[in-house]
Amino acid sequence: MEKAYGYIRVSGKGQINGDGFARQTKAINDPTRKLVRQVLGAIAEYDKEMTVQKLRAARNRKKALTGKCEGRKSYHESNPELIAEIKQLRRKPRNGKRLSLKKCLESLSASGFTTSTGKQLTLSRLENIIYKSM
Repeated sequence: MEKAYGYIRVSGKGQINGDGFARQTKAINDPTRKLVRQVLGAIAEYDKEMTVQKLRAARNRKKALTGKCEGRKSYHESNPELIAEIKQLRRKPRNGKRLSLKKCLESLSASGFTTSTGKQLTLSRLENIIYKSM
């Protein structure tokens, strides 16, 4: 803050009042004005730090309560029907082979399941859902 006032003083442009009408070029070095600027800066810094601490405490409380606070919702949260369908399709039958990812993807597309953004599921997206969420 002091550097900005020093630049204004050196450049000779003066200082504009809060109401924007009068230009004040005198009393930039007035000790009272400097004190007020420093006190207001300290109050702003204190207020910001208190806000950061309050938000951190709220995030920690929510995380302790629900287990998650930030980030994108997983498919378990946003589309549990999709997860249930994938589990059912990927289940290995007693005397058979498990469906391939490609056939599983075709079945999901035929059932109308999409990604969280509404696009068609891809093979890599399906792999991520299977291996990260199960």
